[in-house]
Amino acid sequence: MSKLSIFIRMGIRNILRQKKRSSIVFSAAAVGMLGILFGAGFMNGMFAMFTDSAIESGMGHIQIRPEGYVKSRKTGMVLQRGLEIQSHLEKLKKKSPHFNYAFRMEREGLIRMGSDSVGVVIYGVDPEMEKGISRFDEWLIRGEYLKSPGDEMTILMGKANADKMGLDTGDYVILSLANALGDPVSVRVRISGIFQSIAEPIDKYMVLVERGQLSRIYLGKTGIKSSGYAAILAHSMVDVPILKRILQDNLLAAGSTAGKVEIADYADLEPGIARMIEISRSSMMIFYVILLSGFALTLMNTILMSVMERTREIGMMMAMGARGTIIFLQIVTESVLLSALGSLAGILLGVVVILVLSGPGISLAAFAKGMEMMGKSGTLIYPSLAWFDVISSFSIAMIMSIAASVYPAWKAVRMLPVKAIYDR
Repeated sequence: MSKLSIFIRMGIRNILRQKKRSSIVFSAAAVGMLGILFGAGFMNGMFAMFTDSAIESGMGHIQIRPEGYVKSRKTGMVLQRGLEIQSHLEKLKKKSPHFNYAFRMEREGLIRMGSDSVGVVIYGVDPEMEKGISRFDEWLIRGEYLKSPGDEMTILMGKANADKMGLDTGDYVILSLANALGDPVSVRVRISGIFQSIAEPIDKYMVLVERGQLSRIYLGKTGIKSSGYAAILAHSMVDVPILKRILQDNLLAAGSTAGKVEIADYADLEPGIARMIEISRSSMMIFYVILLSGFALTLMNTILMSVMERTREIGMMMAMGARGTIIFLQIVTESVLLSALGSLAGILLGVVVILVLSGPGISLAAFAKGMEMMGKSGTLIYPSLAWFDVISSFSIAMIMSIAASVYPAWKAVRMLPVKAIYDR
């Protein structure tokens, strides 16, 4: 520890010798770290926007789908033995209550009002259970949430379509879809409520009705609730792998009464987005290295110039018996100290910037049309940082600073004491 303290004191002394040059390197490290953390925070916010908008619209963290859905993606597939699956889920919920579930039915259809029509996906939901997996009840801006089935069929629709068609709560629209036989069916429904979600595609392409009423129209029978899938919302993304494995052990076990089903998580349901996030994370690490490489070159030039200016001093130290290892470590310590101080300042600035922006968020409304092509994506990004981002960025900076100091330190060690002392 005493040797380390000596190296640190000598490193600080050498840094303070050339204040202007050291301040340039310090600033480069701070700005580089600020850029890295802002980029990481922005990307984290974007990834969260992609996943949260889909999950909060009722997709859930996990879905129980009919076998073959992930490959075919047919919205008309029906989940067999829904009561047995619900029984399994209830048993699991008693053992581990940290998840919610709800059954849904989905059909493609049209909403018509006069000459206006818009294509939508109709989701049949159980109003009370739906509150546990989605936020449509919180997104409601006018009217009331869906109620238990009555004599009149009601619908919950998005603000984007309501504004486009000049509709409001209490108005009637025609809901058209194909029934189980493939014949077109139309029914007059009343708008009970209008919602505005965090993503415009959700408002445009999703409408909610009561599952029993949708089943009656689709099957032509009463008293039967058809299910397309069961959506499961875990406590957090961290719990998803464990919960998925538990569901697979219970529902996919040999002899299970739940029928042939498959358990799909976010990566299975949105493979394009999941793959994009994975590639983006890998690309960010490359971006970190490239950005810090520029800083490393600046640092190497600064340390090399410092060594060249201290040739006589280094030569005298070697003549007095200082080993090459000591000279080498002294220069490396100087480089690491300069980089660490700048990086810590950049981390402080980065955290402050992310905290300031995480409140109001960063609006991408100008790119709303392009964002629609990326699924149920919103236009407001809330940057965030994780400890992993800070630690990994700082670690890369330290590795780059050590790498940048190797050549100047090697040049110092290779000096001949006599030549270093007397050469001018």
